[in-house]
Amino acid sequence: MSVVEKRGQEVDRRVNIFDERKENKILVMVYITLLSAVLASYFFLVSMRMNGYNQDVYAKAYMYFMLFSFLLFSVFLPFWEIEGAGTEKYAKMLAGILVFTISTVPHILTIIILGKLNMVNFSMPILIQALWGIALLCLKDCLAAFKILEQWKGFILSTFIFIVLIGMPVFLYFFVEHSRTVITTVFDRRIPVYFFFNPLLTQAGVLNAQTGGPVQSGYMPYPYCMLFWTVFSCINILLSIKMFKRKEGEGIEAER
Repeated sequence: MSVVEKRGQEVDRRVNIFDERKENKILVMVYITLLSAVLASYFFLVSMRMNGYNQDVYAKAYMYFMLFSFLLFSVFLPFWEIEGAGTEKYAKMLAGILVFTISTVPHILTIIILGKLNMVNFSMPILIQALWGIALLCLKDCLAAFKILEQWKGFILSTFIFIVLIGMPVFLYFFVEHSRTVITTVFDRRIPVYFFFNPLLTQAGVLNAQTGGPVQSGYMPYPYCMLFWTVFSCINILLSIKMFKRKEGEGIEAER
């Protein structure tokens, strides 16, 4: 094979990594359309009714929009289809997460510019969202690697998302009621750190701090959340690779 042909194959391989399927493109378009509709509705129903400029309205718009986009992201991303194997598969996985996260940036910048919001580092909540997305797709890939769990992966993934995003805050409520603890802020010192493994709760705390809300423990829950989901993703990647190698070994033995 000539050098030119090899380079051509490398170019095709790079293109295929970002050549998304029609279903994925429709998924992203619906995601962007819903975000645009929600943001436009907020501006028309709230911002334009205010007499004069009010920065607090835009600060709340920023916080509500980020939390809504996170929830919508958690609903849509599991439907992202991934093809291929090995490095190409994980590259497509990262490409999908990148498309979803970057698509929200124009909306965020619109709120920040119109609201004249200063000292807002929107990359922090976006990083939480991206890492949560990686964890979801890695779990989906890991479930698909197990023959027994493959047919149940949709149900297991949905249950997992529900428990993490909804179940943990409900459990936190009962914890607070049982211990009779008075919580004054999202990042309250009296909240055990494992509750912040919930990325939605951690993102709410970061947004609350960025928009001038009270903060007791600083940004300390943020790295705990990032570290937990990084380890979670790595474990699922290792499990899926191990199962893939086992399937290859079984296939070779069957051929013999």
